[in-house]
Amino acid sequence: MVEYNVDYVSLSWTAPEHDGGSPILGYVVEKRDSMMNMWSQAAKVDKDTFTVKVTNLFEGQSYLFRVAAVNQCGVGAYVELTQPVIAKLPYGENLLFFHNLNNIVSCDQIYAGVQLSFR
Repeated sequence: MVEYNVDYVSLSWTAPEHDGGSPILGYVVEKRDSMMNMWSQAAKVDKDTFTVKVTNLFEGQSYLFRVAAVNQCGVGAYVELTQPVIAKLPYGENLLFFHNLNNIVSCDQIYAGVQLSFR
């Protein structure tokens, strides 16, 4: 289970099936206000971490999130949530999915499935 509240969202994803020919070093998570076009880094985690709590959100604001794997060749293609998340009190249950991580880093390619669920 992944949580959300008025000032944070916890995200979760799965490891890529392939590392593109170079071991994965970590993951980068970015966020943006759904009304804006500019992404900002929300977190950077190591290769063994598959969840992150994104804090400093504003209540009632709608956010989009994306994640990418990183290897020695660089940051791969980002996978974005299919729907925005609103920072609010946790009522009801929602399930949102990232699309598959394809063409992530071009040493070869990295593939992963990423999922976000929250209550």
